[in-house]
Amino acid sequence: MALTVSEVIEKLVDNANLGKLVTDVGSGLALSVSVVMLLGLAGRMSVLPADRAPELRKAVEAAEARLEADHTALRPVVQDFFAGSAVPAPDSAALGATSDPDALVGLARRAIAGSASRLEIIDAQVSALVAKPTFSRSDVTALMDDKAPLAARHDRLLAQLDLIDADQARLESAKNELTDALSFPNNIEVFTNNTSAVLAFAVIFGVILSQVSRLLFVTWIYEKRVPRQAALTSTQAVQTGKISRQQSDDLVRDYYRYVEGCINMVMPTLLFGIVFPIYASQKLPEISVTARLAVLVVAVAISAALAIGGFATYKEYRRRVDLLLG
Repeated sequence: MALTVSEVIEKLVDNANLGKLVTDVGSGLALSVSVVMLLGLAGRMSVLPADRAPELRKAVEAAEARLEADHTALRPVVQDFFAGSAVPAPDSAALGATSDPDALVGLARRAIAGSASRLEIIDAQVSALVAKPTFSRSDVTALMDDKAPLAARHDRLLAQLDLIDADQARLESAKNELTDALSFPNNIEVFTNNTSAVLAFAVIFGVILSQVSRLLFVTWIYEKRVPRQAALTSTQAVQTGKISRQQSDDLVRDYYRYVEGCINMVMPTLLFGIVFPIYASQKLPEISVTARLAVLVVAVAISAALAIGGFATYKEYRRRVDLLLG
């Protein structure tokens, strides 16, 4: 069974430096969000319950159409029932003007109850006649002739009501599924479970991402824009005994870890800004084009802010190193 996010974090905290967890594994977890969406796009899998909202809306519309057709078909069945049976009929004008499907169904159920009572009376009369030592077959035949058309109309009306009940149940089920699919807590829970399924790769994503980010931002960009004042690096200074390991670790903890936290989140944030609008356009049509573009713009802005913040923190880190070594 896949571990939850909290379980994975708890295990990592027990076995790793917390700062490194936040910078490396945290970015790996963030990256896995986009990976899950990419898997959903590539494999046409459902990542969120809301993925099925368009499908479920069509199911609701189809169920509503079937139920409306059932109610339309019920009216002539009810009219035919009262036209050809001995069951007391309502006012014909009122029956023809009834537009409320529930009222029509209620009328049909009362008709069913009346016809069932009438059929029971006929059956009791037949049983009473047959129980006599001598009975008239013609009398029994007459009763059965009365029963046959009433039973036929009764069965037809009952079958139509059963069809309405079945389609009503399908409609309610489809509506409930749609409600669940659009439930925010339900979507969060399912997405968290799906993300947990790739948590085994989150550590790998984080380690790779941290190395790539270090090369791209620190080595290729930041170091070229921040001239080194001291002749030694902090690692070399520790090795030569110029500063203590504790002093170096304090600088890393107080400054460089924040640099890593910033630069490691640049690519996951940017990737989310690119992937989510594509994912939403195919899977979540309820989200407007404006909202998708807003996600992209905000993701780009946050990525830029992270890169700039990382650079500012790296400058301060280098300044502190130079002061310590100076």
